[in-house]
Amino acid sequence: MNAVFCLPLAVLATPISAQVVVGTSGGRSAFEIGRATSVAAISARIRLSRGSISVLAFGDHERHGSGAVAGAFSSSAIWHAEPGAWRVAIGPAVMFGTSRDGRSGTAWGLSAGMEGRRGPLAAGLTARAGYSRGIRPQSSRWTDGQGQIQVKLGQLTLSTTWLVTLLSDTTVRRPSASDTMVTPGSDGLGGQHVRSSHASLGARWSGSRAELSVEVGRRSGLGVESMIWWRNQLGFHLTPTTALVLRDERLSPELVLGVEGRRRTMMGIEFRLPSRPKNVEPKRLIELFRTNQHRVLVVLSLPIAKRAALASDATGWGSIELTHRADGRWEAWLEVGPGIYRMNVSLDGGAWIAPPGARVIADDFGGTVGLVVL
Repeated sequence: MNAVFCLPLAVLATPISAQVVVGTSGGRSAFEIGRATSVAAISARIRLSRGSISVLAFGDHERHGSGAVAGAFSSSAIWHAEPGAWRVAIGPAVMFGTSRDGRSGTAWGLSAGMEGRRGPLAAGLTARAGYSRGIRPQSSRWTDGQGQIQVKLGQLTLSTTWLVTLLSDTTVRRPSASDTMVTPGSDGLGGQHVRSSHASLGARWSGSRAELSVEVGRRSGLGVESMIWWRNQLGFHLTPTTALVLRDERLSPELVLGVEGRRRTMMGIEFRLPSRPKNVEPKRLIELFRTNQHRVLVVLSLPIAKRAALASDATGWGSIELTHRADGRWEAWLEVGPGIYRMNVSLDGGAWIAPPGARVIADDFGGTVGLVVL
């Protein structure tokens, strides 16, 4: 796990905004072949940002009672810009994986993507290409493309995702239950290409005390075995930064790195350690980016929270979920013309308060509300 932490810290200098989620868990796990054994796992998700540069790192490592290990880690540094309603990102990516027999593999490449949001609907596209080496006897060329659509309905988020991966090699390892080699002439592929396609549906509900996420998908393709996979997680918030997590998963094999698939059921503790952007000037606690006379992006600097909502006379006092940005702030698009509007925010389902940086006035119910010029 040390590599996951050291890479971002070495790349970015302060001041930075950071989001860190570290978890440890234990339970039962089994590879696609073999019996289930006890397992202990540690995972981490890190995002560090400074201006238009972000470093993302994800890691998962597990050790079985039988002595076998498995894990996959990835890290990428991206430059992102926001032309209009779309966010564009491009940068290098590095991955590392460990198979159950102790072999390791690495992959590196370039990633480019874009995402946009309009009201409750969000969509994104990402493409990556590069080389991998280690678990296979020689280097391989790989490319993948992913698309995702999300719809937010209050505390519920629905999503659908597609992922297509193409691996080219003179001798390609197929990471299936049998862990066999695809040799030239077999499977009608000439040993040159393997293609894996994933399609999934997911749902996530987020409340003030608990979170539930469910995702089910199917893998198919050429040179790979078709299978159904899933990732289900239930979390209970013990404190604002600590959660008890129950997880049931069937992970599909990782084609690029050659890491085997496995089935596991675990329980553990997750720690969330986000931090606010440093040195934020009071005049920049609220920023506005108007694209036309009827649409404006509102960006707010808020205290630490897992989720945030906004209500205003600009929304008819209906609550809308805010989106967490890479720089640690929160944003929402409002379909409203220029003017002076009343506005409040709610953090983690708590009381409604005036957003930091807004002028505070009395409302019609004996409380207070923020006043914002849009």
